[in-house]
Amino acid sequence: GSFSFGYWTKIDPNIEEGHSICANKDWFWRYRAGKGIGVAFRAHDIIFNLADGNTRFEITTGFPLDIGSGWIHILQVVDKENKKVRIYMNFKEVYVADIYESLEDDINTEFPFNIGNDGLGTFSNDRYHQNIYIDDLMLFGDALIDSEIEKLSEYYNI
Repeated sequence: GSFSFGYWTKIDPNIEEGHSICANKDWFWRYRAGKGIGVAFRAHDIIFNLADGNTRFEITTGFPLDIGSGWIHILQVVDKENKKVRIYMNFKEVYVADIYESLEDDINTEFPFNIGNDGLGTFSNDRYHQNIYIDDLMLFGDALIDSEIEKLSEYYNI
């Protein structure tokens, strides 16, 4: 079903490749169509991947140019009912995409949802030696609506 997750992160402008920050799937490029969800950072953007084993839905969203190496709040909302993915940065909507009609509802996988790595727990360890800072990770079992996002913004006094 629908879900949302948000977190504060400190951007590292030295990241060169798609460092997996959370996933329940193998993040290696050959397996990105495999079932699951994955999020990865690069120096100037974030990659969001959702796949059902056949169809791969992937979007890339750039970080604000003025963020430098500072903290930013990322919120990713997957609204399966309305077939939308919305990306927020510092509680402002920065990207909306339509989920492909061919993407099945079942994205469950046998891998655990790992934070700081891919679902196998090896991708980032084997390929990168960088620190990723994440704080206040929140997972929601539904697609957050505008009023709920506004409440989060007020909570953080943004």
